[in-house]
Amino acid sequence: MPTFGTPDDRLPLVVRPSAYAIVSDSVGNVAVVRTPSGVYLLGGGCAPGESADETFRREAIEECGITVEPDAWRRFAIEHVAVPREGTSFEKRSTFCVAALVAANGMAVETDHVLVWLARFGALETLTPKSHRRAVSEWLADNVANVRF
Repeated sequence: MPTFGTPDDRLPLVVRPSAYAIVSDSVGNVAVVRTPSGVYLLGGGCAPGESADETFRREAIEECGITVEPDAWRRFAIEHVAVPREGTSFEKRSTFCVAALVAANGMAVETDHVLVWLARFGALETLTPKSHRRAVSEWLADNVANVRF
C-alpha cells in the first residue's frame, strides 16, 4: 500500500481510518475543500463503526452541503500526519473512491470549509496531502484518455 510521510516518534501514534471522495462535474472539474490547514478531497476521519461509504456521504454534507453517491472505484493509501497542537501523530489509513454528485443541499455544517471546483490537473497541483494527489493521479490515469504524467 502506498505510504506517505513518516510517524513522528515524539508523539503518540493514533491509527485513524479515513475516507475521501473524488467528485467531478460534467466537464471534469474536481470538487475539493479549502480549509485553514490546506486543500483536500471531500472526506475525513471515519466515526467509530462507520463504513467508508457512510463517511464519504456524511463528510460531503458536513463540509460542503452536497449529497454524493460513491461508486465501486477504490484506491488505498496511508499518510502519516503529525498534529503537535493535539499532541498526537495520525496514521491515516485512507480509502479513496469516486462519487457522483447527487444534489446540492445547501449550507455546510463546517463553516471554515469552502467547496472549490478545480480543473482536474489543477487539483493535482493544489491538493495538500500527497495521498490525495496520488488518488487523483490514479483516477485520471484510469479515466482520461492519453493522460501523461
